[in-house]
Amino acid sequence: MSGPGGGVPTGRRGVGEQIPLSLSLQERASFENFHGLSRHANLALLEDIGSGTGPHMIYLWGPEGVGKSHLLYATCNALEGNRGRSVVLPLRRSQRKNPELLEGMEQYDLVALDDIDAVAGSALWEESLFHLLNRLRDLGSRVVITAQTSPSGLNLDLPDLRSRIGEGVVEHLTPLEDREKWDVLQKRSEARGMVMGDEVASFLMSRTARDFHTLFALLDQLDEQTLVAKRRLTIPFVKELLSL
Repeated sequence: MSGPGGGVPTGRRGVGEQIPLSLSLQERASFENFHGLSRHANLALLEDIGSGTGPHMIYLWGPEGVGKSHLLYATCNALEGNRGRSVVLPLRRSQRKNPELLEGMEQYDLVALDDIDAVAGSALWEESLFHLLNRLRDLGSRVVITAQTSPSGLNLDLPDLRSRIGEGVVEHLTPLEDREKWDVLQKRSEARGMVMGDEVASFLMSRTARDFHTLFALLDQLDEQTLVAKRRLTIPFVKELLSL
């Protein structure tokens, strides 16, 4: 079921608008399966928000593929598990829509604004976001914001919105080192019942993009195909499946 104005409530109540993550990932996202949580001291505050406490606003920024959306959904899922109500607004996919979809979002305990930089520079969107953040603050609701740039780097024309966003806790997410990504890939593979040896992991890391969006999409494909073919992961099998 879609939230008011086209937002995407989390939990298992359905999705009205296609979002840039698979439903399975949206449902699976948790703090436990986010690798690198310990590298960022402020991320413990997201767990607080998921329990219904914590700061009013957290702003997560970093390049694509570092796990911003994963953490956003993990926070929402944790809150839903504690009987809170949350909604995800995928702004990159909503930027061509009327910002009136933000109306009524203050009814949620947590509003997650994914990719806020996608609507920066739009006077209508900036004005609507400013008023939404004011309503959420007045009602004691919480906000998680993601972007690819820092708050100071946002191309915002409305000083009041820049000031309001600046009130939040800011956390810069940085990519894991290649060896850490290698470990994550093998652990994710093992959790799915697949054994990924060092040779296969090295092969994938050397021949594909190394962001987690790409790596996890490949893992989904490999998981499906190994089940169908009833074969284990080997370099020849991976080459055949992925045409590498």
